[in-house]
Amino acid sequence: YAFNMLAVNPAYAGYKEDIFANAIYRKQWVDFPGGPQTGGISIDGALNASRDNRVGLGFQVMYDKLGPQDATSIYGMYSYRIPLNEDGDRRLCIGVGAGATQYGIDGNALKYIDDNDMAIPMGRASTWIPDARFGIYYYTSKFYAGASVMDLFSLYTDATRYYWKGYQYKTIRKTQHLYVNVGAMFDLSEQVKFKPSLLVKEDFKGPTNLDITAMFLIADKLWAGASYRTGV
Repeated sequence: YAFNMLAVNPAYAGYKEDIFANAIYRKQWVDFPGGPQTGGISIDGALNASRDNRVGLGFQVMYDKLGPQDATSIYGMYSYRIPLNEDGDRRLCIGVGAGATQYGIDGNALKYIDDNDMAIPMGRASTWIPDARFGIYYYTSKFYAGASVMDLFSLYTDATRYYWKGYQYKTIRKTQHLYVNVGAMFDLSEQVKFKPSLLVKEDFKGPTNLDITAMFLIADKLWAGASYRTGV
């Protein structure tokens, strides 16, 4: 999200105005069997045909794998970007996203005690579940703040949606998430800029998480920095 806020807020679509493409891959716990893997691609931009570039559009595909289970999501995003000054570099953006997630579980990756356990699929089982997200995003040339709610349909998705091929997988059911973020840019010199930011993550069921990030932009070409994550 530090380089592509579209992952956590649909209102970000079109922020850079030019067409912007992003790809990411992360593999954690490298030597641990079944360690988490995350990958994704996205593209977004402002619609030049709209007045004052007010319409932003985005598209994103994400893949997550953890042990025997995986999830692949596809989302389209729409953002209405309201200019608050004549230059158009101060805007309030309201965004929505809609898509679906395919949940899957690989029975072959599980080790179990009892043969022919009816709770374990023979091979891979999967199903598609629709979802939506909503966000707001305010920015100037030196400051930004945003908030978004992800997995809106999770409030209205009953357990029957997680039964397929005779198996029940309520344990991998998505829950609603809230993201709140704020950041600023400071000119330290002609060649160095400093960008601190905060991201609060809340799933309403466990500890709140806080990410504190400090980045330096050198000669408008190189980013260097660090991030610290903690529970609240």
